[in-house]
Amino acid sequence: MSPLLVLYASQTGNARGLAKDLVARAVDKGHDARVVGMENFKQLSFAEEPIVVVIASSTGNGDCPDNGDKFLRFCKRKTTAPFLGSTQFAVVALGDSNYEAFCFVGKEFDKQFERLGGTRFLKRCDIDEVEGIETFFEPWCERLWGELSSERLHATGANAECACAPAALPPAPVLSAPASAAPVASKGEMPRVSAGGDATHDADDDERIGRSAGRPLQAPVVAARWLTNSGHGKSLSIGSESTRRVLHVELDVSAGGDAMSFEPGDALGVLPRNDPADVEASLRALRVSEPEAPLPQVGDEPGGGPAHLRACASVREALTSRLDIGSVSVWPPLPLLRLLLAWRQPPPAAAADRGDAALQDLAQRAIGGGDRAAALAAHAALQQHRPPLAELLIGLHSEPPLGTLLDELPPLAPRYYSIANAPAAEPGRMHLCLSIVEFYVRGADGARRMRHGLASSMIARVCAPLLGSPATTRPGAEAVPSLTVFRREPSGLELRLPKDPSTPLILIGPGTGLAPFRGFLQQRRYGWNRKQLGECHLFFGCRAASVDFLYSDELTAMAATGALRLHTAFSREGEPSAAGVWRGARINVPYVQDRIEEAATELFQLLFHKAGSVYVCGDGQAMASDVHSALRRAMAQEMRVSEADAEARLSKLAQEGRYCREIWN
Repeated sequence: MSPLLVLYASQTGNARGLAKDLVARAVDKGHDARVVGMENFKQLSFAEEPIVVVIASSTGNGDCPDNGDKFLRFCKRKTTAPFLGSTQFAVVALGDSNYEAFCFVGKEFDKQFERLGGTRFLKRCDIDEVEGIETFFEPWCERLWGELSSERLHATGANAECACAPAALPPAPVLSAPASAAPVASKGEMPRVSAGGDATHDADDDERIGRSAGRPLQAPVVAARWLTNSGHGKSLSIGSESTRRVLHVELDVSAGGDAMSFEPGDALGVLPRNDPADVEASLRALRVSEPEAPLPQVGDEPGGGPAHLRACASVREALTSRLDIGSVSVWPPLPLLRLLLAWRQPPPAAAADRGDAALQDLAQRAIGGGDRAAALAAHAALQQHRPPLAELLIGLHSEPPLGTLLDELPPLAPRYYSIANAPAAEPGRMHLCLSIVEFYVRGADGARRMRHGLASSMIARVCAPLLGSPATTRPGAEAVPSLTVFRREPSGLELRLPKDPSTPLILIGPGTGLAPFRGFLQQRRYGWNRKQLGECHLFFGCRAASVDFLYSDELTAMAATGALRLHTAFSREGEPSAAGVWRGARINVPYVQDRIEEAATELFQLLFHKAGSVYVCGDGQAMASDVHSALRRAMAQEMRVSEADAEARLSKLAQEGRYCREIWN
C-alpha cells in the first residue's frame, strides 16, 4: 500500500486539525500516513511521495496561511520545474463564504499541483466554515477511503513515472539563481531553492522587520481616541454586540522603513496576545506550577513540533502569544473536545452542584457518532456559548497531558485591519479604525456571561494610557504603548484606487467599513492633482450622527469643499416610537442601501456613462448582500431591464475590476 502524505497550510488551526485527524483515521485503517506542515516543504522529496492530500485554509480575502505562503509562491513561479510527475494528489480547501475569494488558496494549490505534473485522483473538497466543517469533510473522507483502497490508485502510484510524467517530459528549467550555482530539478525532485523561489527573496524581503508575522515590528502607539460617544456596557443583549465603541489608533511605523511602505487599500497585521486574566485561569486549570519552565515535547512533526510553537520559551509564553484559548471562529474545535473528554477525571464531590452536567452533555453530543444532525446542533450550541479553555477544563473535569493539549490547541493567528490613512497624508504612520467587540452569551448552564473580542480588547488595553481609561491599572497595560505588527503582503485582491484620478468613485462603507476609504480620500487630497479628480460619492451608515458618525469632521469638511458627495444613513436617529415597517417598507430606519436606491440615477450615470468604479467594504453577514441587492434594483430601474439582466451587468463590472468588495464576517 502506497504511503500517504497529508500536507497542510493552516492559520487558525482548522486545517492542521483536519490534517492530524485524517492521518490518525488513515493509520487506524491500516494506511502508512503522516502529516507535515507546508513550512517544511524543502525537506520533502516528492519523487518518494506517490499520494499527497493537501489541506489548505484561506485567511483574510484570499491570503495563504503563514506556514504555507512560501510553498505556494514557489509553486506559482513560472520557473518552478514540474516536480510532481510522480505524485497523485487531492485537495481540501477551507474558506468562509462571506469572503469574495472563497477557498482561494486551496483552489490555487489544486491548479498549481496539476500544472506541476501532479495527477488529481479525487475532486477538490471546498469547505464552507460558515456551514460547518464536518458537513463537507465527512462525505469527502468516505470517498477518499474508497480511492485509497482501490487497486487503480495504487497501480497508478506504482507506475507514476509512466502515467504522470511521460518520457517526453522536457528537462526541468534552471531556476532563478546565480549561473554558477543554478539548481536543476529532475523529475519528481524538489528543487533546492530559497523559500520564496529565488536565491535573494528571503534575505531581501522575508527577513526585514515588519515584512511578515515571523519578523514583526514593535510599533509605538503615538495617538488613540474614541470615535464614538456610546457608553461602555450599555444595552448589552444576549448573542449581540454591545452599544458599539470604535477606536482610532495611530502607529509610528517609520522604524520599519521600506518594509512598512503601503498604499491605500492595504492591511496591517496585528499579533494579538491573550488576556492575562484568561492566561492565568488556564494555567490554574492545567495545574501548571512552573509556567516559566520550558515546553514539554509537543507533537512529532518534522522540525521539532508545530511551526507556531518553535522557539517558544515557556508554557506561559505559549498560552499568552502562541496558542488560541478561545477566539477562533470554530471554538471549541471538535478535536480539542475529543481530547478533553478522553482525559476526564472523576469530579470532586464539591462540583456536583456546579452545573457542569449541561456542558458535559453538550460536549459529548457534539463528538458523538450517532445522530449527525444532533451532533452538529450540539457543536453549534457550544460555539454560541464560546467557553474559553479554562472554562472547558474545569467544566469537563479534564486533565490532559500538557504537551498533548498544547499540540491540539489552535495557533494564535494575526488579526488584519484595513489601514485607515494614506502615506501621502502622513508618511511613517499607519492609522487603524476598529470596533471593540463585547457581547453576552448564555452558557451551557444558562448563566449570562460576557465575552470579549481578543485583538480589539487587547488593543484597547494597550491604548488605555492614551485614553484616560481605568484599564491603565489592569495587568497588561503598557507604560509606553506599542503593538506588534507587520504589513500584510498584498494578495492581488485588495481594494485599489483606479490609476486614472479622473475615474468617478462610488464608495460604500458603513461603520468601520469606512477605514480603507478614508485612505482613498486622503490619497485624492494629498497625493493627486485636485484638478484631475473625478466625482466621488461616499455612502456611510451608522446608528446616529451624535453617536457613531466616524470621522464626521473630516467628511463634512470634504463635502463642504465639493471634494466629496456624502450620502449618510442614520438608522437610529429618529424617534424610536416612529420607527417600524409599513407595507413591507422600513419607516424611519434608513440604511445605506436605501440611500443607494435614492441615488439610482446618479449612480447609473457614473457607472455606465462615465466608466466609474464602485467599492464596498464592511460586514458580510447582512450588509454586503443588502447593498448588492440595492445596486441590482437601482440598475434594473435605470436600465429598464430585469433584475437578472442587472445582475449580469454587475458581474461584468466585477470582471472588469470596476465593482470591488472587501467583506469580512
